[in-house]
Amino acid sequence: MKEKRMDRKCETLIDPERAPMIKKMCETVAYEHWSGRKIYNWLKFDLNFKSGTRKRNLSLGNIYRLLDNTFYYGVF
Repeated sequence: MKEKRMDRKCETLIDPERAPMIKKMCETVAYEHWSGRKIYNWLKFDLNFKSGTRKRNLSLGNIYRLLDNTFYYGVF
């Protein structure tokens, strides 16, 4: 469920269900050198990971976009 808060701007709420999986994705790419396609297959077939309000599988393009976004991995 999306929570809309107007009292605190520039604050990010962490999703307790999906945040550990996003962290695990970034770690496997960084340390185990997995490709985007391998992450996609792992999420879809092994874990049956769903995202968003419609509970759909992440697309391959969205996985690459997520891994390339500094919001998730921070600035080095």
